[in-house]
Amino acid sequence: MAEDAGPIADEAALAARLDPRWDRLSNALSDVQEVFSHWSTVEDTTLSQEQRDAARVQADQLNAVDLVRAIDQECRKAMV
Repeated sequence: MAEDAGPIADEAALAARLDPRWDRLSNALSDVQEVFSHWSTVEDTTLSQEQRDAARVQADQLNAVDLVRAIDQECRKAMV
């Protein structure tokens, strides 16, 4: 799933470089990629519980619900 977000995040980053109005969307997509990475670590049973717990804390700090909300808002603005 994280791999699927990569090209989308790259396009948003390019759009943000060309027009600052896309910054919020680009940042949110980059943060979602980071959340996916942390969640992957959380699920990796080959890692220590301490590593997995640290990844869970980092993922929680990024607040995926707020990120999805930001992405939704920015996409809605782009559609009008």
